Parts: sequence; C-alpha cells; structure tokens
Amino acid sequence: MNLSEFVDRLLTVSEHTYQDEANQEPEEYIVWTLVSDKSMRADGTATESAMRINVRIFTAKAFSSLPAKLKAMFNDNDIAYEDMQYQFYKNEKTGVSYGIYSTFCEVE
Repeated sequence: MNLSEFVDRLLTVSEHTYQDEANQEPEEYIVWTLVSDKSMRADGTATESAMRINVRIFTAKAFSSLPAKLKAMFNDNDIAYEDMQYQFYKNEKTGVSYGIYSTFCEVE
C-alpha cells in the first residue's frame, strides 16, 4: 500500500483528515504525520519497505466513534498499529477542549 492509498482509507474514517496539522478544527478530525519511510535493499532493489505513521484523532465529543472506526479500518486492511493513547488538550486560542487519541501504525 502506498501513502496515497493509506490516506484514501483514512478518509473513509473521517472526511476531516489532514496532514501534519489541521487548517480548521471541526468537532472531530484526524491528523496524520509520516514519521519514517524505511526500506531494506538487496542488489539495488527494495525487498521490504514500511512507512511508520502517527495518526491522531481530535474530538470534542464525550463518546466518539472514530477510534473504533480507525481500528476497524486498520484491521480490515491488515495494518499493524499500537494501542491508542489518550490525552486531553485545550486550544488556548479558541477555548475548545479536545480529547486526543494517538497511535502509530506501520504500512507496508
């Protein structure tokens, strides 16, 4: 799976999906960041490759369905991922509080 295909799959979880940072802040959105793109090479040819991607869900909802949808998308596409971590975030400019679910995944 290439990066474009991965992003297309993220868009099935939420149409509000951004790279690196959000240019707007809807009630719920996803931000993804490519952390690394690693390849193993032999005889000048890539034999294995994997992208490590950080995916964060920002939600102002008390009970969001996005974490479950994201996990289902990972499982449906055989994408390995770490357990999600949760933290609270308050945007000082807007005063809006968000819960942030964060995970790392590996896309081959």
